[in-house]
Amino acid sequence: MTATVPYRVEVVTNPTAVAGVLAKLHVSCFAGSPQDTWSDCAISTLLNTPGTIGLIALGSKEEAIGFIIGRAVADEGEVLTLCVSPASRRHGVATALVGQLREYLFSHHQIFLEVAITNRAARDLYQSLGFQEVGRRTAYYRRGGKSVDALVMASGRSDGPGRLLKKHMN
Repeated sequence: MTATVPYRVEVVTNPTAVAGVLAKLHVSCFAGSPQDTWSDCAISTLLNTPGTIGLIALGSKEEAIGFIIGRAVADEGEVLTLCVSPASRRHGVATALVGQLREYLFSHHQIFLEVAITNRAARDLYQSLGFQEVGRRTAYYRRGGKSVDALVMASGRSDGPGRLLKKHMN
């Protein structure tokens, strides 16, 4: 069994103040992956967009060890990014962040996300949290001249995969 890492999850209330920290964490989480990393400006802009929420996991020394950004659009929710520092993985941080985001997006029928098909650990996490594959985006991630497909995954109520594929694959 893995040792517990003490942390707490809070809502990001001042995006501009933490955007630089979150951008550095994003780089450390996605270095070497097909996903582009986000700048502090991109994170700040996104977190200041209506309907968007950010949650940050803070470690015992008040350091950022993870974060999630999601948004609500009409009757759906979407996970835009989820990052947990490599040293804090497999300690329940990602599960806590997704769980808290679900609480904020509770009124939304479904929550969607995209995950690189090469990111087995993230796919396993999302499946363990009840997300199911509902589609694929060909060459969705592009970085360093390489393309990687993304799986579209959904959690929550479904009116059937046909509706999901039509709506989210175009």
